Amino acid sequence: MHSHSEIIGISNEVTVKDFRKAAVNFMKGYFVTDGYMGLVDGVYRLFADESDYYEYMND
Repeated sequence: MHSHSEIIGISNEVTVKDFRKAAVNFMKGYFVTDGYMGLVDGVYRLFADESDYYEYMND
């Protein structure tokens, strides 16, 4: 049986941080009264604004 990392084509050396960098093209979010809700690991998190979300996803 294949591991999840083999199925999605990443090696064991790839960290979550590296995976987020690769996923930057899949950034998704929306504006709310209190800031920007950005999708991180399948869950929406509140950021001060869209640029904070972009920065977080690229760190």
